Amino acid sequence: MSMKRVVAALAMLIASAGPAFASTGGNPASATFRLQGFVPVICRVNVNSIAGPMDDEGVVSLGVAEEFCNAPRGYRVIVQHSQNLEGAAVISNGVRIPLSTSGETVVSDIAHADIRQVAMALDVGADPSRLQSLSIRIEAKA
Repeated sequence: MSMKRVVAALAMLIASAGPAFASTGGNPASATFRLQGFVPVICRVNVNSIAGPMDDEGVVSLGVAEEFCNAPRGYRVIVQHSQNLEGAAVISNGVRIPLSTSGETVVSDIAHADIRQVAMALDVGADPSRLQSLSIRIEAKA
């Protein structure tokens, strides 16, 4: 059912309920109407650019990550990467975040629903040839 039909049906329901709650005497009528909805939790992160060339310091621009998550308790953005990349780091809005040895590094830890854009870059570290994969994901906090 389309949203317009749902709204129209609700409006007719409210209008038809009005006479049932009308006052028969001098006392004003009162009524309570409760409307409840459920919004699904949606989280997504997209990087809107292909990696640029490496600069003289070994830093590669990854573009801008667009984060969206409506989870009430917030979300985390995680970069998955090759393990044991000595000296490698993600640079998120100018903040250098060293890559963990485990292969997963949290680059955003937000305590509320949010929509934001984050400039991302990668410092490839001491041995760029060890970087074999890089991906990004977002997860809602439970």
